[in-house]
Amino acid sequence: MIIGIDISQIAYPGTGVARYVKALLMNMLPDKSYKYHCFFSSLRGTIPPDIISLIKKTDTKITKLPIPPTLLSWLWNDKHIISIDHFLPDADIIITSDWTEPPSEKIKITIVHDMVIYKHPETTTQKTAWSNDAFAPLPNIAATQKKRLHWVQKESRLILADSYSTKKDVVDILSTDGQRVEVVYPSVMIKKPSRADLQRVQKKV
Repeated sequence: MIIGIDISQIAYPGTGVARYVKALLMNMLPDKSYKYHCFFSSLRGTIPPDIISLIKKTDTKITKLPIPPTLLSWLWNDKHIISIDHFLPDADIIITSDWTEPPSEKIKITIVHDMVIYKHPETTTQKTAWSNDAFAPLPNIAATQKKRLHWVQKESRLILADSYSTKKDVVDILSTDGQRVEVVYPSVMIKKPSRADLQRVQKKV
């Protein structure tokens, strides 16, 4: 079995999401039970050297999509076109992360970290703006996440939440069956997940 993993957030370090995905990779890739195909999207961003070293050491495939996140969000979250399967034809399962939800005919597992855009919308960006410092548009985070979560609710076979509080929010706000949501704590990702952790997730895929 080949597992495709969106590691785009690692190209934008300094966030909890980036740390979560990085720890996930560091624990999953050395597991010889599966093969992996990582992918990320960025025009200028790069993957940290320690992750590149791990990818090479574990003979893991990696594909870079030279597409800016704002354009990819429009293609995948808004229009929901151009399947990720075109870029990862070998993958049996696709794990998506925090920003975009690509269409796919494969089994999709999605990571959801919180539902802040619904519970505390005042803390997120509500409109698109231009940043002179970055010389780039600052995206409308709330709109982007809501569009992504629409497809998560509709298409994902399994949703990974990083706490029981987040799981409850996903179930309540997205009207999702609790059986589709599995809690995997960030702390579990720091060490190697137990066999029970892995079997619990595998049974739901």
